[in-house]
Amino acid sequence: MKHLIHEIRAKFAFVIFDSPPVMAVTDSIVLAANADGVVLCVHGGQTPRDIVQRLHDAIAKALADPDVQNGIKKLAAEPMPLTPEKFDDFIKREIESNAAVVAAAGITPNR
Repeated sequence: MKHLIHEIRAKFAFVIFDSPPVMAVTDSIVLAANADGVVLCVHGGQTPRDIVQRLHDAIAKALADPDVQNGIKKLAAEPMPLTPEKFDDFIKREIESNAAVVAAAGITPNR
């Protein structure tokens, strides 16, 4: 896998892998171990809370790794290590704070 990813990186500026749900099969874990970054998506209000907590715990463990911390610094990125509950609150505040902008722009949500 590492050899294949190395070859692909040599040919393209960005390489994006889409994989099955992380808790369903091991593909995501294998890809993540060979990636510079991971985007994790959950379905708000639908992904079971125990899975969200397990993902949070795994991410918190990864963020404690000095190699991961150095990689994040090289990307000039700033992680937001929020608990699932604090992330819920963050999203609610973002929605509330942007509601006026959305209304003023005449944007209607898809429901």
